[in-house]
Amino acid sequence: MILLNTHGHFDHVANNDLILEAGFPETEFWLIETEKPVIDLLPHFEADLKEHEKYYDPHGFEPWIKGGDLYRGLNTMAAQAKIIPLSSRVTQKFGDVELQGWQVKRFFIVHDGAHTPGHVSFMILAIKSWRRGTSIWKSSLLSWTPPLNAVSW
Repeated sequence: MILLNTHGHFDHVANNDLILEAGFPETEFWLIETEKPVIDLLPHFEADLKEHEKYYDPHGFEPWIKGGDLYRGLNTMAAQAKIIPLSSRVTQKFGDVELQGWQVKRFFIVHDGAHTPGHVSFMILAIKSWRRGTSIWKSSLLSWTPPLNAVSW
């Protein structure tokens, strides 16, 4: 089994180790190389909070974040991650669109860098449907990407 999160923010990776506790000890954890700095939870998330303070009070909006309680006992499995280089992507054509990514079983995984430097999206090949982690963040409309409904499959 392979575990690959859409990105390394705490709300997506905080309990990655639960898959091991669930009885899947052979799980391989993949991490896109450009996401390595992001999965370092505390410094990155605190930097995000500082950035968000320019727009609103994230501590008032999410008071449970204060005091560091959020970070106790989390295991992202980053220390045992298999780092996936961007250079290992392959090109695959979908209709008249060519995308670079990784073919993993029934998924085609595309590095889009939309929300974090290593953010990825998953295409379920059988139904040609995309799954993303975080598309729009309140203070960053730059992370929004338009729908691909104009693409001819």
